Amino acid sequence: MPEIDSAEAGRFLKLLLEDWHEENWVLLWQLQGKRSLWSPDLQSLLHTTDTTLKPNADYFVGVSLSPENFGPDQRCPADKVAGLLGFVADVDIEHPVHKGKRLPAAQSDALALLGAVPLQPTAIVHSGHGLQAWWCFREPWILEDDEERTQAQKLSADWGATLQEVARRQGYSLDSVFDLARVMRLPGTVNNKNEPLPVSILQAEGPRYNPPHDFEDELLATAQPVHTSTTTCEFTLSASAEPPANKFSALLINSTKFKDSWEHAREDLRDTSPSGYDLSLAATAVLAEWKAQEIINLLIAHRRKHSADLKLNRPDYYQKTLDIAFAPLKRQGMASKLHQENSTGTMTDDARLQAIKNIGRELNINLVEIEHVEGEQPLFRFHIVKLGRTLKVELTASRVKRSQAYVQDQIFGHTGEDVETIGKKLSSNEWRDMAQFFYTMARKIAAEEDSTADGAVVSVISDFLRWNPPQDIPKGQGISDPEQPFKRDGRIWISAPALRQHAVIHGIHLSARVWIQRMQLLGAESQRFAYEAEDTGRRTTTSLWGVPEDNVQHTNFAQVKKLVDEIEDNEL
Repeated sequence: MPEIDSAEAGRFLKLLLEDWHEENWVLLWQLQGKRSLWSPDLQSLLHTTDTTLKPNADYFVGVSLSPENFGPDQRCPADKVAGLLGFVADVDIEHPVHKGKRLPAAQSDALALLGAVPLQPTAIVHSGHGLQAWWCFREPWILEDDEERTQAQKLSADWGATLQEVARRQGYSLDSVFDLARVMRLPGTVNNKNEPLPVSILQAEGPRYNPPHDFEDELLATAQPVHTSTTTCEFTLSASAEPPANKFSALLINSTKFKDSWEHAREDLRDTSPSGYDLSLAATAVLAEWKAQEIINLLIAHRRKHSADLKLNRPDYYQKTLDIAFAPLKRQGMASKLHQENSTGTMTDDARLQAIKNIGRELNINLVEIEHVEGEQPLFRFHIVKLGRTLKVELTASRVKRSQAYVQDQIFGHTGEDVETIGKKLSSNEWRDMAQFFYTMARKIAAEEDSTADGAVVSVISDFLRWNPPQDIPKGQGISDPEQPFKRDGRIWISAPALRQHAVIHGIHLSARVWIQRMQLLGAESQRFAYEAEDTGRRTTTSLWGVPEDNVQHTNFAQVKKLVDEIEDNEL
């Protein structure tokens, strides 16, 4: 009988939960008795693997995060998951336990199948009777509402369809394991199906991925319907497509930008990939009043000229390119209508949010909300989803109206997203229209209302540090107590759970999500630190927030420490 290898289980869980901020729950599930083991943080999860797992039982780990502990008899339903850790695949190998399937005959054949997948798995687990592949995310993809869960489920299903298509082309069948509530076998445990076999890590050196974009670009579409373009004209995809000769010649003669894009000779274009040049060509053709099918033919001919993938099985790619190219014309036609609806109160909030998402697509960012904070120094606050998290970028309203470059630089600085408006810089008039669109669609917030949560967070941090003076710990020196704040590299590093507990004691209740958002607005960054657990003596890691010292109210920490010591002495 194979034994439990808790070190192997711990190694895999640390890989899986590398950047988990411990605000949700992780599930370990025992097949025998259908028992759920919930953990709110990595330390308790590793404690469970050390003390609870038994070799005569089968254990699985959830691919998703749960918003709560659903108890020992339930798993988190798919419509409630709070986040996703990665995508998975289950490749069975020929064995008597697998009947009626077309399967790889050996492990080498299963590895060859996975090698044909467009993206390399982060980790491959030998489940005993097959291989289970994980495409782990760089950090959990946090799902804040039903719409984002639907997006994640659709992408998971689409990725699953891609995996099944890869298998079909090699003559194999692949099980569907692409629902959000899926559990997969945990390495370091035992597969007791038929005969006891160890579950072990086969490979764990693959890259991590950013959803959804890393996966969307690699989907294999086998039977996608022909899309309808923004001009309500259906388009077809042909390998021999050619642009309209007269219109094409006219643009080559009259537009240097078009000619340089066609020849891949642009020096001012940020994205010089085939897709970047596609966007530039399409944008110019739209302004020249080409029809949708003519633009599609132009893009195919352009890709053929430069020996790029024609993407004939990707009508969704051409649809998206058309949507972005036509977006300025659509926005100009919509702007006055939306402004009228918004000013008269007839616009629904759903319509407002959809308009914001549309403008985000034009800017090549996942924009989900805009707020305008009114007051002496009004601000725009852009809510941008990146890696499943909503980041809030605050920009001075007056500068937003004046400078496209300011908005691009600030958003890139805060999120790493490169704002690109269909491959070109907008004219001053176009950008003023864009800024007016921001204001028209923004949710208006009074300055007094907006200051409440930020003020509470700053006050709690300052008060917390008064009673827990940070120590100076130079870089390279380990930490012994993760709940004790310390100073390093111009930041004060703080345990988020300890800070939230301090807030609750003083009657301030803010959600974990609000804490994360407000800490980010204060310029804080999250980082993992290693330390030795006092109770077990084991080496483990925890996530701390580093707040710039300049953003915390000045406090004489040495004087406070003296006061705290005096109070403790008196109590003794």
